[in-house]
Amino acid sequence: VMIDASMKSLEENIRLTKKVVEAAHAAGVEVEAELGHVGTGDGTKEEGYSQSWLTDPEQAAHFVRETGADFLAVAIGTIHGFYKAEPKLDIPRLKSIASLVKTPLVLHGSSYTPAEQVKEAIKAGITKINVATELNVELVKGIQTALQRAPETPYPNQLTDLGREYFAAAVEAKIKVFGSGKSQVKE
Repeated sequence: VMIDASMKSLEENIRLTKKVVEAAHAAGVEVEAELGHVGTGDGTKEEGYSQSWLTDPEQAAHFVRETGADFLAVAIGTIHGFYKAEPKLDIPRLKSIASLVKTPLVLHGSSYTPAEQVKEAIKAGITKINVATELNVELVKGIQTALQRAPETPYPNQLTDLGREYFAAAVEAKIKVFGSGKSQVKE
């Protein structure tokens, strides 16, 4: 379960997250929560990020202790959607959070984040990375290509099959960047 009350006050985020954690844990389900806020690059007022939105390391430790969340999504400079400028991840902040929080850390809004920065984030403590925008764009590119190749009235699977191929290729590329391939993981 993912609970994102990151735009609420710290106290309200803790209250809501704790409530979700209690219900989820009673059903044997883990919970991912967010502290700090990952903005969007879609032209809204959230565009980019503000330093005030980044996760505070001390608050992160307090938040995890109070809520019992199983995973913590942190804000260190990524955004949801498309970047207008190259991100600069705050790796020192991430290292500080990781030193205080033993809960697995998650990086939201990582699509199009340069591979070297992602690798640094993994070394500094990130264990889960979300890249939905980038993968979905590849799916759409595959469908667009299939539409260009298809007869006037294509069967839906003619479109989606190529979309899935593009999507799968993007997933394979990310697995390599993340160091999660079978030959890359130490047993």
